[in-house]
Amino acid sequence: MRKPHDLRAELSDLRQTLATLREADLAAYPAMQLTEQGLQRRLESLTIELSEAQVPSLKFAVEGLGVADKTVRIDFLSRLLSDLQESLASVGQALEAGFTSRGVIPLDIREGTALRLSGVFTGSFGLILEGPRVPEEPPLLEMMAEPEPVLFEQAVDNLLDIIDATRLDDASGTVIDRVGPLGPRVLRNIRGLSDVLATHEVDAQFRWHPVAGIDRTVRLEHSSARRLGELLGSIDISERDLQIRGRLVGASLVTDRFELQTETGEVIRGRVEPALRESLHLYFSRMCLASLHTTITRSRIDGKEKEHYTLTAVSSAASNVG
Repeated sequence: MRKPHDLRAELSDLRQTLATLREADLAAYPAMQLTEQGLQRRLESLTIELSEAQVPSLKFAVEGLGVADKTVRIDFLSRLLSDLQESLASVGQALEAGFTSRGVIPLDIREGTALRLSGVFTGSFGLILEGPRVPEEPPLLEMMAEPEPVLFEQAVDNLLDIIDATRLDDASGTVIDRVGPLGPRVLRNIRGLSDVLATHEVDAQFRWHPVAGIDRTVRLEHSSARRLGELLGSIDISERDLQIRGRLVGASLVTDRFELQTETGEVIRGRVEPALRESLHLYFSRMCLASLHTTITRSRIDGKEKEHYTLTAVSSAASNVG
């Protein structure tokens, strides 16, 4: 699938060509009239293609014992899609506002991660699922940098990263690294998704076409889904809050990441709470008191453990002396 940037560039060239043709006396050149008509049809086709390219799509196909003669039971499909939707919503919440173990996911995050069924396709049993339309960026911004993925695209990419980890040799460690920052709700929802595939012995394939980012295909066979469910089921997640004095030596408002050098010289890296985005620059390269929410993930299978940090508050170290 072609990206909006490429389509807009071709549309711009095509409009310039048409403008040049229309300045000529086309009545005297029948062949040129035919050329103009062909270019006009191409313009209309590209306009439609650009509109479609502004919508991220996920082609989701299933095959196996749970799928017979290109049909699928509604109770199985409804649970599968519900687990997929809840996985995306909980990942979106963790990325946008910080994870919670339970409770209501805010409506704007629900809307920003909502799947929409736009079609079906043959092969086994396939659904074309779409996310919210991505707002078109002004031409100047598009020329300056690659577009940033919207929340829906970030959520799908994070989900596929976790699913894709099952094919790696160090699957346990990778799953811990990828699930830990997203919290226990994401763990439960993805485990539910993998369990329903494993129980019904169904393989799934995800063909992902984001607006911003790279197209990818991830396959989750039911044996891998069973392994993923076992890995997720073996992970214990605990939490604690810390206050640490240090110097903010690095931060990115684009990726919401920070680096804090402690008084002992250790560098702690992690995620920035979205509420701090606007004020974080005030503390760059300064000694400060950082409040960190720490999530510890530990696998009962091999004992691997990882700590993940979220910067939840920061204040001047001088104001806390005394």
